[in-house]
Amino acid sequence: MSTPADLITLRAPALAAANSDRIPDLIVEAEALTGPVFGAHRPLAVALLVLHWLALEARGDAGAPGPINSEKEGDLARSYGSSGDDGEGDLGSTRWGLELKRLRNATIFAARNRLIP
Repeated sequence: MSTPADLITLRAPALAAANSDRIPDLIVEAEALTGPVFGAHRPLAVALLVLHWLALEARGDAGAPGPINSEKEGDLARSYGSSGDDGEGDLGSTRWGLELKRLRNATIFAARNRLIP
């Protein structure tokens, strides 16, 4: 099985090359956030999360609270809109985040509180 670093290089060579010195630290952080719930797909989940973070950073909106709806320079007034997400952060804003959501939905089953006859 491939490691997260191998998958990052395979899936996005340009992002991997531009951030090669930071990728090991990002992998450690992503591993702490993904946990063992992905089973055999955990290396892929870790790689997708790292790629998601790198893609956000590359386009300049890492950590942005949402789109700026208005901005005023005198007395500095700025208002942010909703990011349009579904309560899951910004995963829907990059192709890597969307793929991670699909992987999560395919591998992690939510608990059900009743049986359907």
